[in-house]
Amino acid sequence: GFLPRRERDLLDPLVRLWLGIGLVLFSLWRLWIIAANKTTIRISCDGGTQWDMAVNFVRGNGLSVTNPELLRCVDAHLGPNHHYGPLLSLLEAPFIAVLGDSEATSKLVFMVLFVAVAWSIWWTTRNLLGRDAAMLATLWVVTEGALLLSGYEWGYAEPPVVAFMAWTAWAILRTLEASPWILLAGLFAAFAYLPKSSLARLFLPPCFSGAAWSSLPCR
Repeated sequence: GFLPRRERDLLDPLVRLWLGIGLVLFSLWRLWIIAANKTTIRISCDGGTQWDMAVNFVRGNGLSVTNPELLRCVDAHLGPNHHYGPLLSLLEAPFIAVLGDSEATSKLVFMVLFVAVAWSIWWTTRNLLGRDAAMLATLWVVTEGALLLSGYEWGYAEPPVVAFMAWTAWAILRTLEASPWILLAGLFAAFAYLPKSSLARLFLPPCFSGAAWSSLPCR
């Protein structure tokens, strides 16, 4: 097939060992940063609004905004919110229902999301290209600072978007072997749209490319 499933040893064993140690240490460091973060996710602009939506969802008020302090920085009004995607709030809601509305709960949510994103990158890359490529890709993700770190610290929707982007790309590449995978790619792309709809256009070129490739009679 186009995508080899066998292991590809790209790295020297000693290099692989040190990269593995670095991956674990960087991951623990990033988790500590999230836990020790002094930023209050619940009253930040985008993150706070989605957290308030999650709190109201748990209370039976739907995905609505009731905290007037949040209106200083979002183009919204009190009541049902139609500006933000619902998925992040729906992911936060079970944690709030079990652990309550607290800063510790909000930090736990994004620590779990950090692990989920790292695992998604590792598994999809490992499945396509082997363990060495997976280690390098995951190391890049856990050390990357601009997009994901702001997402974890401020409670933005980027972490689940990145995870579903990885799964979408994985399914599209699997389409090169078997056409039905494009259906799963579409499902993952839909889930990536739900946390942050403004990024939906990023999924259109790979999805259309995968569909076109799978329909070629001579591939």
